[in-house]
Amino acid sequence: MKNLTQTQAWDFMDWWGNRWRIWEIYDQDFAELVFNAFYGNPSAAAKTLQLTLNQRGYTLAPDGIMGSKTLAAVNVETAKDKTGLYNAYREAWLSYLQSLGNPTYTAGWTNRMNTFFPPLPAGETPATPSAQPNYQVELWQRRFSGMFKSSDDAIWVWTALALLFGLIAILYFRLKTIDL
Repeated sequence: MKNLTQTQAWDFMDWWGNRWRIWEIYDQDFAELVFNAFYGNPSAAAKTLQLTLNQRGYTLAPDGIMGSKTLAAVNVETAKDKTGLYNAYREAWLSYLQSLGNPTYTAGWTNRMNTFFPPLPAGETPATPSAQPNYQVELWQRRFSGMFKSSDDAIWVWTALALLFGLIAILYFRLKTIDL
């Protein structure tokens, strides 16, 4: 680690953030908190995030995968109540770390969280969102904007392509049978 150049470190951070789709989180503060948790255990960090979102009214499968539904819910919830989600996820991650039963490890990570990711004070969230966001709408917007990165998205794309080719085949055979 000591031999890494600054460029190599930035390249790694960019790769890691893209690998786990963290850079698709719109809110910078929340993205950094999630990025920090993903250093320790990406699957547990994603599952903790999904469980935190579920406590706030979402219905996500706690599968530990940072997919389109999880990202859409994060982006909607941070727009709606950034402080609440930030502090809830922070506490949930600290609880997860404490559950590991290693006091030295937990003390170091707790110190890191308190130093670099302290709780956000109340009042940093917009008073009222302009419209009640819907994470299903955001999911569809992501699908149409070219962000096909999860297995759900891949299934959706292949299904759409199969339907398109099926329609083309039907049109071809229909036109072929028309007597011109």
